[in-house]
Amino acid sequence: MDRNKQLAYIVIAAMFLVLLVLLIVCVMNYLSLQAANGEIVHYQQQQNQIAKAIAADYQQDMQAAKDAWVNVHHDEYTALNNQGIVIEPDYVAGAYYSALLDPSNPYYVVIGPPTDDIKTGEVRISLGQYYDGNHSRASDWSVTYIVNHTTHTVIGFTASTVQTIAYDNYMNNVAPDIYNRLGVSKDSVIGESQTTLDTSLLTEGSNSTWLDVAEHKYWLKNTDVTSYLTIKTYVNGTTQEVTDIDISQPYHSSQAIV
Repeated sequence: MDRNKQLAYIVIAAMFLVLLVLLIVCVMNYLSLQAANGEIVHYQQQQNQIAKAIAADYQQDMQAAKDAWVNVHHDEYTALNNQGIVIEPDYVAGAYYSALLDPSNPYYVVIGPPTDDIKTGEVRISLGQYYDGNHSRASDWSVTYIVNHTTHTVIGFTASTVQTIAYDNYMNNVAPDIYNRLGVSKDSVIGESQTTLDTSLLTEGSNSTWLDVAEHKYWLKNTDVTSYLTIKTYVNGTTQEVTDIDISQPYHSSQAIV
């Protein structure tokens, strides 16, 4: 056998080995991919089972929370529906775990630790605003209700919900005429921000009252002077209605603790 034939055989053998190695790699990758797909399917099945279990356990509580908000804010709920926005539960917190829900995918859930200050037999349900149809988030608006898990009745709400009620009341009833409170012309207010100073439950029981205290900061046109207002909003702990509001005189140095 001459040298050229020997070289040809060596090249063919080398190519065969390379092809064999590539084939083995492909097989291994295929098997790994199949295993990964199996794990994904198993994970999705687990997610589905967890989501179904949460829905079965807390469905009545979630509906009670939703009804509690809709019954008090029926006009706002109707206005949102006319914009294609719906109210949906997106967070559940019980004594043993919390769950982040995705209204766009009822089989998706993220399990987290329980809330430290929640009592046994109670559950917290948070609601959010979502576009009807694709259920994408419509805003960062959120309210949270405390529900008796045995009777499935709303027994209260959280400080964050009071803050939301107070802010909604400010935007709807105070902000449109705020320039009068500041003693400036209508187009002088060019920006504002809000800082919550305190949110407290003043009285408990069937006639409980919450107090939200917020400082509003205003930027005015053609001046370096910043104006502030402290707004106290009183909220009925049962009906969620704003019962009173107290607005300070304008001042020019923040009272918020940095």
